[in-house]
Amino acid sequence: MKWVVEEMKDWQSAAKQFLSKYPQGGVFGLSGDLGVGKTTFVRAVIKELAEREEKQAPRVLSPSFTILQSYVFQGASVDHFDFYRLENLNSSGLNEIGFWEACERVERDTSHYVLIEWPDKFQGQLPLMAKVQLKFSDSGRVMSVGS
Repeated sequence: MKWVVEEMKDWQSAAKQFLSKYPQGGVFGLSGDLGVGKTTFVRAVIKELAEREEKQAPRVLSPSFTILQSYVFQGASVDHFDFYRLENLNSSGLNEIGFWEACERVERDTSHYVLIEWPDKFQGQLPLMAKVQLKFSDSGRVMSVGS
């Protein structure tokens, strides 16, 4: 699955298609350069989930300093992690920040999403369902989803 994102409305379209492909949630790594739109994509996913329930979307901030932001709706929930500032974290450290608990919710709850910015910092330790790769292009950004 691949999208070209040129304008803000394109983020919303990409989020809608992403949620259609993965309606049962999962653990997803969001990779790409600084400023490419990882948090913007998460914001679009949250907005789409809120609109499905005819609710106002909450303010979505990058969890760079807090590491985790959670969003709960009636039909879905999202745990948004940002590993950018983390170094040398092992499995027990991931447990301390609530990562493994969030992954367990994916197994228990229908439509629970774990979206991780900078997952490459812990490559091999994360049970990713798919990787969302964002890249700069001449026309804006290109976003692709794959295993």
